[in-house]
Amino acid sequence: MIIVDKNFYSIILSFSGICQSVALVCQLSETGSCSDSEFKISINSILEINPKTTLSVYGNSEKNLQLGIKTLLSLLNNANSYNTSGKILRYILSITLLEKKLKRNIVYQNMLYTRISELIKNNLKEYYSYDTLTDKLSQIYLDVISRLGSRIQVFGSQTILKNILVQNKIRCVLFSGIRSAVLWKQVGGNFFQFIFFRNQIYNQANDLFKKFFY
Repeated sequence: MIIVDKNFYSIILSFSGICQSVALVCQLSETGSCSDSEFKISINSILEINPKTTLSVYGNSEKNLQLGIKTLLSLLNNANSYNTSGKILRYILSITLLEKKLKRNIVYQNMLYTRISELIKNNLKEYYSYDTLTDKLSQIYLDVISRLGSRIQVFGSQTILKNILVQNKIRCVLFSGIRSAVLWKQVGGNFFQFIFFRNQIYNQANDLFKKFFY
C-alpha cells in the first residue's frame, strides 16, 4: 500500500533526513568539514528515540532540514550531475539496506536501543560535549551497525578519510541517516512513491522549501 495522504508530510521530512545525512557524508569525505549546526541536528536525531512527532526528531523545526530538502529537490529535478546524483543515490540505497537488515534483527535492535538509552541517561548526568557524543555514537555504530554487514563504502579524499575525527563524524551522520530511514519506513515511506508520485512529492517538498527558506 502506498501512502500519500496525511502521512505524506512526514514521509517528505524523514526522507529529507536521509538526504541531509548523505549530503553531510559527501561534505565530510570531500572537504573534511561540515556545518556544525547541521551535524548537531544529526547527533540529536539519533538520541530522539521516543519522538512525539516526525518533526520532533529534527528539533521541531523544518528549518533544520533545509539541506536535506534541498538535496531531495535536486535529485527529483535532476539538478545534479550524473556522477553526483549517482553517488547520492548509492548512499541512500546503502543506508536503507542497513535499515532493512536492522529491522530483521531483533537482537541488534535491542542492543542498539540499550546502548543509546544508556548514552542518553549518562548524558543527562554528565552533559557530554558534542565531541564526546561523536566519539561514543561512532563507537556504537562500529559495535552494532557495522556488524550487520553491507558496510557503506564512502568515497572522497583518501587523505581526509584517514583522519580519525572525520571518520567518527561520518559514522555519526550515517547513523543519523539510518535513524531517518527507520522513521521513513515507520510513517509509510517506500521507493515506489518516487515512481508513481514523483510530481506530488516534488511539489510538496518544493512548497515546503519555499515556505521556510525563501
